[in-house]
Amino acid sequence: MDLRIEEKDDAGNVTATYVGSVSTDDDEGRGQGDTGVGVGDASASPTTALLLSILQESTGRIGTIVFADRLGTALEPECKMYRLAADVFNDAAMLLDCLSPALPRGPRVLLLSSSSVLRALCGVAAGSSKASLSAHFAKWGNLGELNAVSKQGAN
Repeated sequence: MDLRIEEKDDAGNVTATYVGSVSTDDDEGRGQGDTGVGVGDASASPTTALLLSILQESTGRIGTIVFADRLGTALEPECKMYRLAADVFNDAAMLLDCLSPALPRGPRVLLLSSSSVLRALCGVAAGSSKASLSAHFAKWGNLGELNAVSKQGAN
């Protein structure tokens, strides 16, 4: 069975999303990555959980900016390598999330922040490589149509 590149990319995204949701859900539906820093810890305050969320979002955004600034020009000519790197970044982020409950609170916060950075790098690498591949396969100026069909097939 020969799948087109968009179908392979969509299948990889669906699989990664499913594995990520399974790896962070326990029997009661709580995220294990947050246990002990807010969810499932009676002594934790809402402020602590909010600060953890802000820290994760901030480190992810800073990682996105630095990655795009440093490697932005290298993404197009090496789009296949960066698509693979995006998958590796995502897998590493999920692995860190799975390992986080085994650590004490301090190292867990650093691990969850690192996971957020890896997810951000995954987003930049995957998005830019998809844009580059779409531009490569577009013929006769139909890039918008190609992207619309690709988005429609993902829904």
